[in-house]
Amino acid sequence: SNDYKLSFGAGTTVTVRA
Repeated sequence: SNDYKLSFGAGTTVTVRA
């Protein structure tokens, strides 16, 4: 499984585990 870190704009981070 891999971890993907997605950043949207200022201070918003989403971590997705697949």
